Amino acid sequence: MASIKDITEPVKVYQQAKDMYHQNVLDFFDELIKKSNTNLEANKSTCEDYYKKLTEIEAARKKSSKKGKLRTFLKVLMIICYCLIVLIPVGLLIRSKIKNKLDKEIQSVNEEAEKLITNANELKEQAIQQTALFNNMIEWNTPANIFSKTIPLIQVDQYFNNEKLCYLKDKYGYSEHDGDDVSTIFVQSGSILGNPFVIEQNYVQEMAPFVYTGTLVIHWTTYHRDNNGHSYPVHHTQTLVAHVSKPKPNYYLDTWLVYGNGAAPKLTFSRTPSSSSKMDDKHLSKFTQKFEKKLNKISKKDMSFTKMANTKFESLFNALDRDNEVEFRLLFTPLAQNNMVDLMRMKEPYGDDFTFYKQKELNYIKTMHAQGFDYSSDPVKFINFDVSKAKEELVNYCDAYFQSLYFDLAPLLSIPLYQNYKAVEYIYKDNHKGRYTSFETESIINHFDKSDLVHKDTATDAILKTEFVRRDGDNDIMSVTAHTFKAIPRVEMVPTLGGDGMTHLVPVPWNEYVKVAKKTPFIVRDMKKNRYEYSQSQNIFAKHNVKNVYYQKGLVSALLKEASQDK
Repeated sequence: MASIKDITEPVKVYQQAKDMYHQNVLDFFDELIKKSNTNLEANKSTCEDYYKKLTEIEAARKKSSKKGKLRTFLKVLMIICYCLIVLIPVGLLIRSKIKNKLDKEIQSVNEEAEKLITNANELKEQAIQQTALFNNMIEWNTPANIFSKTIPLIQVDQYFNNEKLCYLKDKYGYSEHDGDDVSTIFVQSGSILGNPFVIEQNYVQEMAPFVYTGTLVIHWTTYHRDNNGHSYPVHHTQTLVAHVSKPKPNYYLDTWLVYGNGAAPKLTFSRTPSSSSKMDDKHLSKFTQKFEKKLNKISKKDMSFTKMANTKFESLFNALDRDNEVEFRLLFTPLAQNNMVDLMRMKEPYGDDFTFYKQKELNYIKTMHAQGFDYSSDPVKFINFDVSKAKEELVNYCDAYFQSLYFDLAPLLSIPLYQNYKAVEYIYKDNHKGRYTSFETESIINHFDKSDLVHKDTATDAILKTEFVRRDGDNDIMSVTAHTFKAIPRVEMVPTLGGDGMTHLVPVPWNEYVKVAKKTPFIVRDMKKNRYEYSQSQNIFAKHNVKNVYYQKGLVSALLKEASQDK
């Protein structure tokens, strides 16, 4: 595969890298077709016949539907004729001549449709068999592996193992998510010239105010006099509306890239996205001039702060909370500054959409585009009995994957020192009880049906947290705790002034959310096999009473049918 070696100016080489990656995906697809010995022409012919049958089935269903509507009309017409004595002979004629013939035609059309459906299913099954080996050979990390081959300085791991986790924890101060309000649904670890990074896609729960509404209809009567002095009543009706705000669990996805690098180890700063991508040169010039005045004021108040000569960089990057000027300049050389400006000024594909936190030796990147992207690369996205559609889906996803990941990494790649800094050698001591990180086990368990895991009184979504229990040969016995909430109905009476001048108590129904949990055992094992090898293997959990076996990135897992515990 073609590869790109120099990426010290990521914006300038993006298009070249993108085109190279795209071609590598196409080459990968062609190679997979050869390895799987898939007959493209045979599959194309089978699929064309299948789609033709689907068209014929749809035509038959439409024809049957039209005739069915006509039969309904005739039934109505017959009833009318039977109701009118003089038209009974007409009704009998419709029944004997027209309706009976129509019934036979509808039956014939439906029988033909059933034959077409049978033929279509046979063709689809034939296409599935033609592509079975090809589909089984697509791996979980396929887009990431092609990314590494296109840009060799960036390597990805099969899965996030304990060695990489310990390296990040011991060397850089990285930590796992211990709280019951965060669960990892996907994780991808890797390295840039040996310096480790992790992409975390977490499912987060937080309590947020929710406004409940209640209503009460009130009635009252007032009396008025007409022109003759007579009193008459006027009846009034009003719907009173009241609101109460109460906490309610809220769930959202949160994706971060965390990178460890020993360069500038004492430096801390933060920056958030600017609107620079939307500025033309004129507006940018005004913005920079205005920001320079701000920098001058800060310099006078804070003697430890020294503004940089590149005001455009200062204004757009806006890392004014930096706490080490020497290391900030060490990191952001003139080339790094220009790289950042180029990145922040890009209008396509995302513009300036990245948050960048540096805390000593850990760097946190959060991009807006990554919040809506699924990095999992689950092969089910590409599996298709039609090879042409499988190719289209694979290529489209891989192109989107490259673009998203490239611009997640771009802020880091824009800093040449990070690419020149050699990672410190780390001697891993396996003192873990379990073989797998909580990131990977949570990612796996989040693919199971949550209805099998949650408390019986659950009224919300769930945050799943895993815990090591014991080793069982090559298996790890784990437990997953599903943290959820039950909803207890409440009513709050809210005093509300009505049009009658009286204060009324408006009932507002609301839910009080109380935490509940359920613990369920499950089992995990490293198969040390790819998807194809796994598909050919027997049940490795045969001696265990399991259900819902699931494979991901070489790891296979299953729920144990042992007694679960509600809390």
